[in-house]
Amino acid sequence: MTLTNDTLTETKSEVIDFLESIFLFCNIGEDGTASVATDTELGSEILRVPIIAVDKSVADKITVSAEVLATQGNGSIIREVGLVDEASVLIDGCDTITGWTDSTDMTISLNNTTYWEGNGSINLTKDGVTVVGASTSKTVTSTDFTDSSISFILNILDATALSKLATSSCLNIRYGSDSSNYYEWNYDVADLDTGKILINNLTSANADSTTGTPVSTAMDYFYIELVADASATVWSDGDFIIDNIQVYDGTQYERSVVIAIGKTDAIVLYIDTTTTTTVTQS
Repeated sequence: MTLTNDTLTETKSEVIDFLESIFLFCNIGEDGTASVATDTELGSEILRVPIIAVDKSVADKITVSAEVLATQGNGSIIREVGLVDEASVLIDGCDTITGWTDSTDMTISLNNTTYWEGNGSINLTKDGVTVVGASTSKTVTSTDFTDSSISFILNILDATALSKLATSSCLNIRYGSDSSNYYEWNYDVADLDTGKILINNLTSANADSTTGTPVSTAMDYFYIELVADASATVWSDGDFIIDNIQVYDGTQYERSVVIAIGKTDAIVLYIDTTTTTTVTQS
């Protein structure tokens, strides 16, 4: 085959059309680590937003536009963006306490002051002294967890709150097809910190244990437990907060670090950055 200018032009046009067809969503993250061509995900993804416009008017260039709305990523510092072909699934926005079932020593409540998605979050409050563990669970929106990951925001008020947790396995998360069939991930207190933490990249492959046989195509059971250092230990509303429980899927085609942008709940952000997709990435 002889490569002519016409052939190259046609091939280039096909590549541009292909890229336009797969760049459907922009993902937003908080990790400022320098990006490399082999990246397969954002370092700390907080949300995905749809591409709202594509401009091919400039030769050899595709300009895509996405916006982060006032209700999305509140209180976050945006440090990275990417291009993906799948949306995230919000399995629970934590905007209501309806449907959650608390254990004996847990009493959840709605928090409309500190939140990052929608219009609220949930206080995870241990107010009983029967046992060390306090948990809550819910039948959330069913989704396919095959080759996907689950994430959520956990906010720990301060060092005093953090000090009330057990040293090992103080945060335990279960995600499954029901309360008898689930994956479980365990965090020690050394894995946590004060302030907002993104608990993410929880996959079936990196689960600490598996109970029963989870049906990955129909996952709708979410459970979170906080374990205190003693059964008599309690804490107040606002000490521990959960929000924005999501499942992520799809192929990551690009990741770029951007100038840090402080995101409040009162502005709409338009992300403007240049990305370069190599042949090996697509």
